[in-house]
Formats: sequence, C-alpha cells, structure tokens
Amino acid sequence: MAYCGYCGAQIGKLGEPCPACGKIFTDGTFAGNGFKEEKVGGMNGFFQKLKVFFFGTEDETNRFSYSDINETKLVSASAYFIFFLPLIFSQTSPFARFHANQGLLLFISFLIVGIINWMIGWIPLLGWLVVTLLRIALIICLAVGVVNTAEGKAKRLPLIGRFSFIK
Repeated sequence: MAYCGYCGAQIGKLGEPCPACGKIFTDGTFAGNGFKEEKVGGMNGFFQKLKVFFFGTEDETNRFSYSDINETKLVSASAYFIFFLPLIFSQTSPFARFHANQGLLLFISFLIVGIINWMIGWIPLLGWLVVTLLRIALIICLAVGVVNTAEGKAKRLPLIGRFSFIK
C-alpha cells in the first residue's frame, strides 16, 4: 500500500498521479504541477503516516445535503463534548446524527481508558505512560472530529469511528 508524499492519500502504483492532489509519486519523491521535487522519508515520512492515520479516514460528506451540513455544523461539533446534544436539538438531521455517533464512540473510548487507568494505573511508569498516551490519542481524535465538523465534513474518527450505534 503506497501513500502520496504530498497529501497522504492512498495511491495505486508508483509513477501514477495521486487521485487526490495529482502529484506524481516515484521512488520516495513527489513532483509535478509546478511543485518542486522533495524527498519523503525519515521523520517527514513518519509524520506523513501520522497525518494519514488521523486525517486519512474515508470522507462520507457526499451522503448529506449541503443545507443540512450548514444548518447543523455548530450543534454537530458539540457532539464531541456532549454526544447527545445533536440528538436533542437536531433530531432529524443525518449529519448531526453521524457526529453524535462519533461523539458517543469517543465517550465510550474515554470510559474504557478510565477502566484501563483503574486496572493498570497503579503500576509505576508503565501504567502512567500507557494511560497518558491513550488519553492524548483520544484528545487528538476529539480535535480531529471538531475540525472536520467545523469544515462541514463527515469523516470517521481513526480506529474507533467505524462502529455505528446511532443510525
């Protein structure tokens, strides 16, 4: 599986243009469309993979109407803090329900991390490190969800976003 060194999108084969940005990716470099050729690797490659992991989830925005997205952006973004608010204030909005589901998954994940903290948090260093890293990952997921909602996008959260409890 190859990824574009510029935008992080998945590409088919080396030498073919990226379907997202049109850059041509060959042998660890990307070039084309007036951009200067750059080497992708080392820490830059690591951060590109992190970017793909957190922001490279499938975009499902085309499932929702433009008016629904614009009318419920704010209440949908609130789902990442209090997951049931969109269910109260925008009951019929599919966009708000999508983000309420993502918020519920995030809430459940925070509860699971709390249980893990209770189970292994007493272990010096190892327990603290594991729980802290999990909480940081969830806070990043929260930020990604809020940013996607503010931009009017319906993208699932990394790792946990593929489950659906609210239809």
